[in-house]
Amino acid sequence: TDDRFFVVSACAEAFKVVAESLQNAGIPSLPWEGWVRIGFINDPYHERQGEQGMTDRDADGNPRFPQVAIIREVFPSEDAARAAALGEASGSPEPASDVPPGYTAATWGLVSAEIRKGAAAGKSVQRLAAEYGVGESWVEQAIAGKAR
Repeated sequence: TDDRFFVVSACAEAFKVVAESLQNAGIPSLPWEGWVRIGFINDPYHERQGEQGMTDRDADGNPRFPQVAIIREVFPSEDAARAAALGEASGSPEPASDVPPGYTAATWGLVSAEIRKGAAAGKSVQRLAAEYGVGESWVEQAIAGKAR
């Protein structure tokens, strides 16, 4: 529940992914003020470079691709955003859905395509699950092209 600013060059390939997430979230123009849940996906430019594109490190010091912030969910108010955050912190169960918790149908569609690319490049289900913050069953369904 704080202000976040992320800079992505307009000429970078990642800009298209960020712009799509803004459009899919219904954000009409920038600057915009509101409450959202952000998520991170791999920068597509670095991902295409394969192992050489892993120029960042995760919290454990393992190499990873640089991340790009995207909008995962828009909240109508601060109270709704706080309630969602508190619900997650308390471990309350999420309602059944055809997308993983924290994703919208639009962002899961984008991420599913990236998961299929990663699998085709030889990444394991476990690694993809860790990279995208979802369970292995979600990765398997994305690879198979099936909705839950």
